[in-house]
Formats: sequence, C-alpha cells, structure tokens
Amino acid sequence: MTADPSDDGGAATQKPAGGRVRRIVAAVTPYVLGTEAARGMILDRINREYLSGRLTIQEWSFSWTGGIEMRGIELKDASDAHVLSVGELTSGFSMLRALRGHIGLGDTELSGVDF
Repeated sequence: MTADPSDDGGAATQKPAGGRVRRIVAAVTPYVLGTEAARGMILDRINREYLSGRLTIQEWSFSWTGGIEMRGIELKDASDAHVLSVGELTSGFSMLRALRGHIGLGDTELSGVDF
C-alpha cells in the first residue's frame, strides 16, 4: 500500500502551537514579573551593571493596562549611605502600549519621598 503524497495527515489545517504558546506567555508576563524571583533577578542586574550603589524595591506589581505599583523603594550609594527612598510609586505605564512603541509613564505619583 502506498501513501497518498497529497495527504498531509491534516497538518495543513492545524495551527502551529507557537502562536498559542506566545499568547500564554504574554498573558502571564505581568504575573511573572511581579514574583519575588523575577524582582530579585532584575534588581541584581540593575545593581551589577548600572549602579555603583544598591537599589532595593520591597514589592512591585505590573499589569498590561493598569499600570505599575512599587513599594519600599530605596537607593543607597557605594558606601551604603542613604540617597533616596520612596514609600510608594504608582504609574499609568501600560505594558501593552509599550509593546506598540508608546513608551510613557502616564500619570505617576510618588509618596513618602525622602532624599
């Protein structure tokens, strides 16, 4: 028995799994970024590559359209002296708009600021 060369086993009608996987990854990105592990990795890189001091952020949360919230922000210099602290930062930054090339913080509020 020979196989029909025009029979692709239905592969032509199936959508590639890659699109579905990308949508799932995109949907969970704000959640993943909000985890303690992700925050630690991101802050470690910032501190290692961009600062001579140390930035810490106790909590943060992200959403695709609802903005960013951060609490317990502290910046210290290389000798561990206080530079800046912010009790809370809220921003209208939209990750969805950023993906489309519109980078902007939106309405941003800081409270508990100390220099």
